[in-house]
Amino acid sequence: AHALGEVLKAMGEFAEAEHWLLMAVTNDPHTPLYWKRLAEVRLISGQADQAAEAFRRAAELAGPCNFFPHLFGMLDDPEHFVQVGESALALGRLKLAQTAFLVAKALDPENAGAQAGLALCDLSQGATETAHQRITSLRHPPDQAKWFAGLAKHHLAHGDVAEAQAALDRGLELDPANVLARHLQLTLARVRRDGRRYGEAMTQLLAL
Repeated sequence: AHALGEVLKAMGEFAEAEHWLLMAVTNDPHTPLYWKRLAEVRLISGQADQAAEAFRRAAELAGPCNFFPHLFGMLDDPEHFVQVGESALALGRLKLAQTAFLVAKALDPENAGAQAGLALCDLSQGATETAHQRITSLRHPPDQAKWFAGLAKHHLAHGDVAEAQAALDRGLELDPANVLARHLQLTLARVRRDGRRYGEAMTQLLAL
């Protein structure tokens, strides 16, 4: 059942893959690999709560015997899924990003990175007011900086250069080491055809 589920997953048949992987964990609920594969399919399918539950179960089963910690050690770590969400968002895979951030939030309801990520997803979907409501709960400067960098990218994509610059400046005040913000500095300098600022932005980005 596990092998068939893996083949179906690779073919993009996620509903069928979940059926067989669920059969695998039903018949052998003590193998962490089966739970991990089930969780991955649920993550891809947008089932955040169910994915979080399966990831947590895989980590619980693998933990006591330190079973392949590089594969299972981070499956109950919300920061891992925040990073997955940020990578997916950077690649334009909005649904996967949103689900990953929701998994992080399910593992830790107070996780600021997950909240910032969900706000950026809202922004990408045009739900600006909802995004701003999420951001009011953020108190950690690096996570606030992620939001402002995302907001700057949003404004820039819509041709609002002045608003993008204002959001970018605010984000860099909060976290000068934010790589996305430093990269956006390059883009803004290129849009404005400002060679001096472009050179400064390149130096700052390379320094990171």
